[in-house]
Amino acid sequence: MASWRRIIESTLKKSLSNSSLILRKIPLAGFTSYRIGGNAEWLIIINSIKDLKTVLKFISEYDIPFFIIGAGSNLLISDQGLKGITIKLGKSFCYIKVLPNSSKNQVVLKIGASTTLAQIVNYCKNHNMSGAEFLWGIPGTFGGAIKNNAGAFNHDLGEKIVLVFGIDKNGNELSLRRDEIDFNYRKTSIPDDIVITSGCISLYYGNRKEIKNKLSSYTVLRRNTQPHGFSAGCVFKNPLTFPAGKLIEMVGLKGFIYDGAGISSKHANFIVNYKRASMLKIYELIQKIKVKVENYTGIILEEEIEILPKTKEVNKWLDLKKSLV
Repeated sequence: MASWRRIIESTLKKSLSNSSLILRKIPLAGFTSYRIGGNAEWLIIINSIKDLKTVLKFISEYDIPFFIIGAGSNLLISDQGLKGITIKLGKSFCYIKVLPNSSKNQVVLKIGASTTLAQIVNYCKNHNMSGAEFLWGIPGTFGGAIKNNAGAFNHDLGEKIVLVFGIDKNGNELSLRRDEIDFNYRKTSIPDDIVITSGCISLYYGNRKEIKNKLSSYTVLRRNTQPHGFSAGCVFKNPLTFPAGKLIEMVGLKGFIYDGAGISSKHANFIVNYKRASMLKIYELIQKIKVKVENYTGIILEEEIEILPKTKEVNKWLDLKKSLV
């Protein structure tokens, strides 16, 4: 069998429509909110279901490692980049439709996976639809928000989901009902090798003034509690005992600066890329936080951000406790 690297342009490119793009050695830093990341060996921007099926079948046939990125707002990508194929859904997957089974009080929206959460909330506000206000201020796309069960202000997206549509690694279309998916804190049971293409959420019609007031209050709260700058939002999931930011503050790391990166003095669960920090420096800072919090409190923090590629850590953080305290 020929190497996939030798035939990707001659074979795969000819099988895709002109609206989809195959790009080689593309820097990924511009695709992430951290502004960090090496080159994608191959980046494919896909603009149709048919093309997505074709790409996934090609990946499966040649057993190629692949990654899916959305807005890149919760990613920390290696400075060495990503080998294999990186998939990004294009503008054709950015849409919001009102389904005909909506009623006078309830409305069901079908939303494309590359639609941003800001676009969803603005659409709902402009059409007097309520129930999605908690998504305001969360960066990212709808597909990523489904996969990670994004949420804030004591709500999460799983509460609103009716159906999720996607393509599996063999190019098969699938749909999952809400009761077929386990929605947990910042994660779901949807397998990593399924590309989410769209989903349906259930909302209700509300009062525009009340919707605007709620969004304004969320804006003020985020402005007062979250830092500006290049970050990926909350780095760690909140344990059941204390919020992660509070634990980091308790061990004296709030405001700590480390080689161009730093723990925000405004919210300790944010690591900000202040001065072109490398992925390695932010990764090391994450390990320092985990070690110190575990040593002082006995609580092991779990990352909320996704670190790519998912390989074995060169130095297990449990082996670094003494040296990093």
